[in-house]
Order: sequence, then C-alpha cells, then structure tokens
Amino acid sequence: MHQAEHLAAPARVSLRPGQSFIILSLLILALLPATTSIAEAPLPDQVDDPARNPAGAHVLDGSYVMNAGQLHMNITNHGLIGSQYSVVSSFADAPSGQYPAGSGIEYLWAAGIWIGGLKNGIRSVSTGQYERELRPRARVEDTIYESRDATVIRPRIPGSSGFRFPYRRYDDDQDGMEDEELLNGHDDDGDGLLEEDYAQVGDQMMVCTMYDNTPLADEIYTDHRPLNIKVTQSAHAWYGHKAEDFVAFDFEITNLGGASIKDVHIGMLVDCDIGPRVGSGVGQNDLAGYFDGLWRIREGQYVPLRVGYMHDAPGPEHVPGYFGFVVLDHPTRLYDEQWAGEVGVNAFRIFSSQEPFERGGDPSNDEERYEAMSRPFIAKNTDPVFPNDLRFLISSGPFGEMGPSESFHYRGAFVAGNSLEEMLDHAAIAAESFYGTWYNRDRNYYTGINGRESWVCLSDFPTRSGESLLFSRTADALNMDCVSKYYLTWWRVIDFNDFNWNSDFQDYCLMANVDNCTECERRKGSPCDQNDMGYYYPCLSRSVPDDMAYGCTGVNGREYFMPWTLVAPPPTPALRLWPRDKAVHIFWNSLGELTLDDREYRDDFESYRIWRADYWDRPAGSSLENGPPEHSWAMIDEYDLDNTFVHQFSTDHGVVVRDTLPLGRNTGLDTILYVPRILSDPQYDGLAAAMQQWVDRDTMGHTWMPPVLDEFGLVNDGMDILVPWAEYPAALDTFFRVSSRDPEVGSPVPPKVPQRFYEYVDRNVKNGFLYFYSVTTRDHEFENGRPDEISGLGVQGSPRSYFAATSPATDAVAAGLEGPDHRDVFVYPNPATRESLGDFQEMYPNADDPTGVRIRFANLPQAHNIIKIFTLSGDLVQEIPHDGSGGYGEASWNLVSRNGQQIVSGIYLYTVDSDDEDFEKTVGKFVVIR
Repeated sequence: MHQAEHLAAPARVSLRPGQSFIILSLLILALLPATTSIAEAPLPDQVDDPARNPAGAHVLDGSYVMNAGQLHMNITNHGLIGSQYSVVSSFADAPSGQYPAGSGIEYLWAAGIWIGGLKNGIRSVSTGQYERELRPRARVEDTIYESRDATVIRPRIPGSSGFRFPYRRYDDDQDGMEDEELLNGHDDDGDGLLEEDYAQVGDQMMVCTMYDNTPLADEIYTDHRPLNIKVTQSAHAWYGHKAEDFVAFDFEITNLGGASIKDVHIGMLVDCDIGPRVGSGVGQNDLAGYFDGLWRIREGQYVPLRVGYMHDAPGPEHVPGYFGFVVLDHPTRLYDEQWAGEVGVNAFRIFSSQEPFERGGDPSNDEERYEAMSRPFIAKNTDPVFPNDLRFLISSGPFGEMGPSESFHYRGAFVAGNSLEEMLDHAAIAAESFYGTWYNRDRNYYTGINGRESWVCLSDFPTRSGESLLFSRTADALNMDCVSKYYLTWWRVIDFNDFNWNSDFQDYCLMANVDNCTECERRKGSPCDQNDMGYYYPCLSRSVPDDMAYGCTGVNGREYFMPWTLVAPPPTPALRLWPRDKAVHIFWNSLGELTLDDREYRDDFESYRIWRADYWDRPAGSSLENGPPEHSWAMIDEYDLDNTFVHQFSTDHGVVVRDTLPLGRNTGLDTILYVPRILSDPQYDGLAAAMQQWVDRDTMGHTWMPPVLDEFGLVNDGMDILVPWAEYPAALDTFFRVSSRDPEVGSPVPPKVPQRFYEYVDRNVKNGFLYFYSVTTRDHEFENGRPDEISGLGVQGSPRSYFAATSPATDAVAAGLEGPDHRDVFVYPNPATRESLGDFQEMYPNADDPTGVRIRFANLPQAHNIIKIFTLSGDLVQEIPHDGSGGYGEASWNLVSRNGQQIVSGIYLYTVDSDDEDFEKTVGKFVVIR
C-alpha cells in the first residue's frame, strides 16, 4: 500500500499545494459478501499486514455522498470533503458540493479541517486539505459508516439501531445505557454486538475515524510533525422541509499522545471553484466574504452567525448562489477572563493561488499554517472587480491545553443558497437546529429554572491565591460580560459563597446559567448590556410562558439539552418497485405512522404522498443513486387519514367563528392496503404462531429480527421455535413486522405495534423510460392551548429523501406459449437514428455510460439469457447478460462495443440464447444511423 501511494505522491495541480492523488481505487469492505458483518472481518494482526490488506480502508470510489437534501457533498475518510471534480480521479465524478441537487452546478472543489497546536513547544498543524494528513488505519473497519433512519446501511450491520432521546427506544438495546456505540466497527460496550445502540443525528449520517500519525501519512508528508490525534468526523443531513440546504459536521478530536497539546486552534479550509461542472475556468472568478452578526429567523428571534462564504463573480457561465461554512460550536472554558460561552472566530483569511504566503497566498508548511490560524485577523470581503482563484480559512481559538486522552468537539455546517440573504437564512436554520430543544428529562422542576441549564463544579475552575475562581461568579449570571452582578441583586442573585458545599450539593456541583448574554442577544437582535436585561430577558423568572421562552435555556424545569432537533415530518418510508408492462407497482410500509414527532412527542401523521420524476437527462456530476433535482418531482396521488381541523377567524363585527372542516381528501388508507403474499404461503404454515411466541417472550423489545443461528450455527437464546425457517430471513422479517406485543401495564417490556404495507400502481408510464418514485409523509399541527385539537396541515417530507428508480418493460415470455400469446423478441427504437435515440430519454454521458443513449431488447424469454450482437460480417460486437427468470423481459445496450468503442452506423445482427431448453435461439437485426 505504501509503495502504491508513494508513486502517487503529492502533486501541484491547478495551483493547489500538496494535493495528492491515489491511483489505487479499492475498498476492502466492498469485497466482503453482502451477509458478512464487521464482527467477521479479519483480526487486527491480519489487517495491519500490508501484504494481506494492501488498500487499507481508504474509500476512493466516490460512492459515499450526503444526498438527503438539496446540497450534495462527497465524503471521504482521508481528509477530503468534496470530490475535486475538475481533476481526473476515481472519485471526481461524485458531487463535490452540488447545489441544487442534480443540477450539475458545483459550489465546492475541496474542503478539510485544520487542527493546530504546540506539541513539545513545536508548532504543528494536521490538515485534511490540501495535504491529506488525516487517514484511516490499515484496518478494514476504518471505513465510512452510513446510517439512515436509525439503521446502518453501509456496511450492512444487522441489528444496528440508532434512536436517541426523546424517541421511546433511545436505549435501543434496553441495557440501561444510552448511545454507547460510536459507529466505528467496534464493540464499544463489550456486549458482543455492533452498533446496536448509537445516536442517529439527522436523517442521513456518515461517520469515519482518521488519524494524523499513520505510516502512510508519515511517508507522504515527510516535513509534517503529527500531533498524534484521532479525528472522528460525523456528517449529517436532513430530508426536505427547511433543513435541506446544509450539511452539518461534528469533529471529535482526541489527543492520543502522552504530552499535552497547547494553544489549540481549529478551523476549516474551503476552496470553492463555483460554476457548472462542465464549465471552463470556473475557479478563476470567485469572490469571498465573511459575515459576523445576528440574523433574524422570525419576529423577535435571532441567532448569532459567523460565516465564511464564497460566490461567483459576474461573467460567462455565472451562477447566482452563495456557499459558506458556519461555525456552530467549539471548545470553551468557563473560567476564562472573557468567558467563551459564545462561538468565536479568531481568523478569517482569503488565500490566492497567484501569490506567495507573505502576500496572501497559500501557506505551505506547518509554521505558516499555524501562523494563519493563530494570528487574529478578519479579511475584508473581496472587491468584486478583482475575482480570482480563491479559498478561505475560518478558524477559532486558542482553546488552551488538550491533555492526553482529552477530546475537543468542533461543529459547523456547509450551507448554500441562491443569494447571500438566502444562504444566511439557511445558516440560521442550521444554527437554530444545533441549538436544539431543552427537555425536563429528570422530571424535576427545580433543575432547569431561572435560566440555569448547566451543572458547574468547583473542579471546573482553577484557583487563585488558594480560592476557586468560581466564587467570583453568581449562580444566575455566570457570564459577567454583559451585566454587573450588583445590578441583578433584585433578581434573586445567589452568590456561590452562600452555599455549604459539603451538605447542599453533591460532588461540589450546582446548576448555573452560563449563557445569559447569548440568550438576551437572541431576543434583542444585538449585543445586550445591563440596561437590556430587564427589558429583553425573561429567563431568570421562575416560570416563563412558552411563547416568551424563545432563546432561553434552563427554564420551566428543562435542564436536558438535545442538539440537532428539528420540526420535521414523520420519516419517509422505504419503498420497493415492481416494473411491469406499461405499469409500475410501488410498495412501502407504515413506519411513518408509527414514529412520534421528536419535538411534540406525539403521533401527528396525516397522509402519504406518491411522487414521480421522469424525463431526467442526468446532468454532469449527477447519478442514478443521487437522483433528479427537486423541481423534477411531481405528486401523482395522495392518501390521507379521515381527519378534520378547526378553522377559527373573526368577522367584521368582531365575532369569533370556529368551523370544523375536512382535512384533505379524507380517502383513508384501506384502498391501498397490501397484504404480502408470503403471509399466506403454505410453505410458511406455522411461522405466524411461532413468531408470535418469540415476540411475546422478547423481553428486550427488539425492533429488528435477530438471526436465529449464531456465527457457529448454534441456536440463539429463545429462538428454537423459529429453527425450521432459519434459512428464510426475508420471511422471518416480514412475519416479525406484522406481529404485535401488548405487555401488561407497568411491564418494562416496550409494546410492539404491527406494521402495515401499502401498494400503489402507476399505469401512466411508457416502457423503457426511466422513472423515479418516492413516497413521502405529511403531518398535522395542533391548536395552541388545545393539545388534542388539530389546526391544519403541518410539514411534509421531500421526495428526494428516499427514492428508487426503474423502467417499465414488457413481461418476459413464458416457455410453451403458442399462437396469439406468443411474442417475438424485438428491438426499439429501430432504426436507432440520432433523433430517435435523443427522443428516447438521452442522458448526459459519464465515465460509466459514455454515450448517454441506448436501445432496448424486448419480449425476452423468462430464463437466463445471453444476447450477442454481431456485424453483418459476423464479428462479435458485444454480449449482454439478461435475467428474465423473475419476469422482467427487457435489456438495454448503450451502443458501446466490448472494446469500449462506440459503434458506427450500419446493420447489426443479434441472437438470444437461453439456459432453458424450452426456448429456441432467436435471431434478429436492427439498424443504427449515427
């Protein structure tokens, strides 16, 4: 591995220093069978051997893309965020920072975190870009883990579960611990299971772990002095609604060395190159800027923002959008003279590719990088008349000392919008989402009142002259930057000296208010002083009405903070498509009906909406996996519950009128109800009763169907009754889903609500065309002050959140059909002219499909077939395998020969050979006119 990567040493391409390209494109996990779990991976002493594991766990194929929302970003586990789309590599075709999704317009070339500090007095900065000094170890488990809707989907880990508070199943495995797994391929809690209880943040999450001291990084970057740190990078995206325009990141940085790292600074380097992916010179006309201030999100409600951003200068191929990085959270010290309760930015620098470091160019070594991060400086916005090939660094610090084994968190979000104002609106939504929700989780009204939300202890504060600095603070206003403690005496100020620490408080800790200045600012819209506190600041009251509690933390007994909570619709269900002749059957389950709202903590499901996108041309940088843009989707039907809502209004005479009206079409869901055929299959007689016994005896309350047999072929505890069906996991899963459990009142075993299944048939389609489908959910809102009274429709999911694609086709021809039921194989379009191919949903070419056009072979036999294509002279042009055993009767060809060349105009012959002797060989011909 080292030799292969050494041959691909860092190269200066497009004036980006230290950029390295890896020619080896192999992901070891992709080679494991689909049923292989991490627990079955090679032992550490095996995977550390380069001869056994030459590629390590580097993800180099561009297959991990944050694509839940409108901003699509490529994720790697070797420092790079983005895909460096203008440079030929194995991951360049992936969306880099594409916005809107599926548009082919990129707003990011590359980004990466920087961590700087003093190690043994020597300055060092470990970077993700341009030098990729953060790398995975040479272990197969150090890959990227993707989770959607609280389940790990890549690599496949059966039984994974990621619910977090306030969902009922936040202790997923019912072991008394919460979110103890870390999405790293290790059994973190030692119970023999993997990722059975982790914390899912967002609808889509990707997690990887990197190190700055790998042998490979040492070999490539010989001048770099590693800090000996581990960086766990978590990326989060949300489906639709208001949260679709940003991707959030959480970096946990841990000191693995034996020495402390002092004067720590953390930042993000962002290089945009904004423009169409197929444009020329798009990186040469960018502009950069910085915003620091409070941004209004609604009347009387603001959030503080610190955003570095870039946009495209006017000119050819100009795009209007803005792209930035907003800093949301970083380490703080409660005892700083200037309390660091607010997020701060120490430096914002704009680098030019045309200049040396001394004149504003890229830093090229650790000394220069640390200088750029640590010296306070906020660059002015770029003059619009001087665009250039620019990038920016936004950094925060210093954060004091990171001791051995100590960890710091750095959080932020990449955000996009069609204008500066819209981008800042989206950044404010990201910030508000991170600020999350406060809950009275301990059911104790006296924790989380008077604005006090944080437990602080004597041990958190240093001493001066033998006395803890804690005693210079007050309980109700720990941050004294915006208010004098003497000014607040009439507001029940409690001095820490008033407490008997040995008897009043356990472990010398009490609950205090550490963010009063920020609370006041978020209500006023500008920094507060002591004169503002009485007018704008209600948080010190013992009881605060909910409509006045915006921005307040630690009020009304709410002491527990849960970040990243959004007003969101029920989750979008997974779906399965069954293409038929001029029809597509869509199947999904009732998960959206069974999930409680994570803020209201109630069931507010209202309807399913069925969506379709067609006539998509696959712009550059998009793909089948990442799908078409938002505007391509159209709702084709909706099915909702039979509900009413109350509409209240005042007449011209001041009379209040309350009308009860139907909410939606009130179709009900029974007309689309689907009962899986497997439930009545005689092959599974007895399984329903056996499954019910297992569910009734399941004291752990599994949300998934565990394997009946363990890795040694032995029967798992209590599952002996399911042994006859152990080889049919799909059947076991289906019977498990439809079973129920209703434990007695007071039982610690959670209930299990049976799932239902639905089917919708779309017949307004044409064979051979590509169609995307999605089923989204919509909820309803409740009347303020009337918790059980519906007031109207709520938020809805985005069709881009979970979709699938298919092409309807002729049904495969069964053996033995004769007379009028017999159908001959044919080709369409035929002749395949430039016009007919273009009309047949021509797509933009890419590396996997260099033509973007295709012809289709229809009415193929219901068997395993080989289609062979020949020239008139008998030369073999291409072979196409086709599996028609499941009933799908068509296959496509993109007019590329087996030698990788596009074919020329002419008459071509084809044969169809089947593995079923009941089918005779078919011979035919078609015409291509290019």
